[in-house]
Amino acid sequence: MYKTRFFLFLLAAALSGVPAEAANKRDIEIANRAAQWQIDNFGKHLSRPGTRSDQHWANGALYRGMLTWAEVSGYKPCEEFILEIGRRNGWRMGRRQYHADDICVGQASLMLYERYKDPAMLRPVKQRADSVIAFPAQTKMHIKAKNGSNRWSWCDALFMAPPVYTLLANVTGDNGYREFMNREFYASSRSLFDAAEGLYYRDARYFGKREKNGKKVFWGRGNGWCYAALAILLETLPESDPMYDFYRRTFLRMSKAVVACQDARGSWHPSMRTADRTGLQTRRAPRLEGPLFVCRPGRTPRIRAAHRRIAPADEPRNDRGVRRRSLPDGRLGDRANVTAGRRTMRRSDKKRIHS
Repeated sequence: MYKTRFFLFLLAAALSGVPAEAANKRDIEIANRAAQWQIDNFGKHLSRPGTRSDQHWANGALYRGMLTWAEVSGYKPCEEFILEIGRRNGWRMGRRQYHADDICVGQASLMLYERYKDPAMLRPVKQRADSVIAFPAQTKMHIKAKNGSNRWSWCDALFMAPPVYTLLANVTGDNGYREFMNREFYASSRSLFDAAEGLYYRDARYFGKREKNGKKVFWGRGNGWCYAALAILLETLPESDPMYDFYRRTFLRMSKAVVACQDARGSWHPSMRTADRTGLQTRRAPRLEGPLFVCRPGRTPRIRAAHRRIAPADEPRNDRGVRRRSLPDGRLGDRANVTAGRRTMRRSDKKRIHS
């Protein structure tokens, strides 16, 4: 989509769980307007020339957010949009068997299957996951290892794939999906999560690197993926799961770290530990990771219970930042490109951002 996945849906809906009647009317209007813009402009304004597959991970993130927003708000065009896309593609996954990005669209398939019980929605994603579990990738948990991307060796992967396995366990009753997900998520976190900082490295290439200010390098958007993934797992895993407390503790640790990195304007920077828009993770692109942590996740029942152990100030939110970047036609301005390219937005867009 327009140079970014639509994080307003992905995190405002997936993390907040706020009933529409309890939400701010202006925020609902912003989200509905943005949803309609995404529907009307699907496949346009890409960050790279050419086309983007309907199974692309960026679309997978959009689909999940759209469906959750439809459930929260009752905005029916969101669900109708995803149903049409799924049907025309036969609910297929991406082409790469092991790559986390290429099973991301399965989240939407399973969310719809929970509602409609259509076997066509379940079959492709189940076949993909069954194959991965039956013939697990034989490689190290390192992005530069041979076939390293066949495992969850970069932090984005923790959002793309794990929710699929938890949903599969929920709809099939087969706990093997959770067991596989728990093993791989823990292995990835053991590699990438810095317990002292409370944040995830993007991948192993950033171990030991430092910003000019001497701080470690933590990618803003990547940590948004991880934070969203943990919130989803806390809502979809049974509390009796042996790994549930691990996810809860990691989520709470991240909450403190994320709040500490938020700037006075309500945003997070491409490199979390820098005080401006510079940093190794920017690739020289001066861009804000504004909509990463959109709403207060403490409003969902299980996460509210988890957050009781910390102060309200440790509940990340960026609703103010999102409002400020909302354009009249529904787009979000001043946000990072999917490809982390050098241009963040068009100059005409910058002029149209309102307070």
